[in-house]
Amino acid sequence: MALSLFELVADPVRLAIIRELSGNASVPLAEIAEHAGLHANTVRTHMGELEASGAVEREHGTSDGPGRPQVRYRLRAGWRLPSSDHHGLSELLAAMIVRLDPSVETIQELGRHWGRYLSGRPGGDPVKSLPRLLERMGFDAEVEGLEIRLRSCPCPVISPEHPELICALAGAAIDGIAETSPRRLRVSSSTHDPQRRACTIRLAPRSALGSLGSPG
Repeated sequence: MALSLFELVADPVRLAIIRELSGNASVPLAEIAEHAGLHANTVRTHMGELEASGAVEREHGTSDGPGRPQVRYRLRAGWRLPSSDHHGLSELLAAMIVRLDPSVETIQELGRHWGRYLSGRPGGDPVKSLPRLLERMGFDAEVEGLEIRLRSCPCPVISPEHPELICALAGAAIDGIAETSPRRLRVSSSTHDPQRRACTIRLAPRSALGSLGSPG
């Protein structure tokens, strides 16, 4: 089933693939996976959806030796990403969260689920990829050991009246990413300063902790 343009780019994995292809004429699948920081099987699954929806096409290169020619992928001629400025939509979604008034537990579970999804399939420690993963959510992140420092946080920009809701989602997403780490980590504490648009989140072994630290 073909997906709409916004359905294609709403998925962070497909968006990473499209961005990788945007700057290249044609790229083999293994190279797409490597540059996008994704598992080859993850790329292969989503590539079928991108082809079916008309965003991507494949071409067969020449072979210099035995075996099948290498398959390369490229964006279909004339296809382009929509505007990357989703500020208005983000504000609308934040307003919906406020209107629905979800519990703290619901917000945290949603964030953890999204974090586990962002981390993708096995293939390394996702904690080391946190800056790249959080960049997809609009955060400028720096990781030093088990401490994560966020700058230019979008929380007060997206939801000026309730930035703590966005902070809670971001902290829970980091917790979900950390959960998939071979080190079995989780968020132990978090401090948030919406006025400075800065946060500090600390990780610790999951077995040594109780509940998720609440946003400060």
